[in-house]
Amino acid sequence: MFQEEVTLSFIFQTIAIILVITAIGIFYVKKKANEVKNK
Repeated sequence: MFQEEVTLSFIFQTIAIILVITAIGIFYVKKKANEVKNK
């Protein structure tokens, strides 16, 4: 039981980290795209 709870929280942490990295990546790409358009 305890092992499953640890695995679940670990999975949620991993998903959260992936979402954050993805959000930063999208934000960075959009920022770069805007800079290219403005030049």
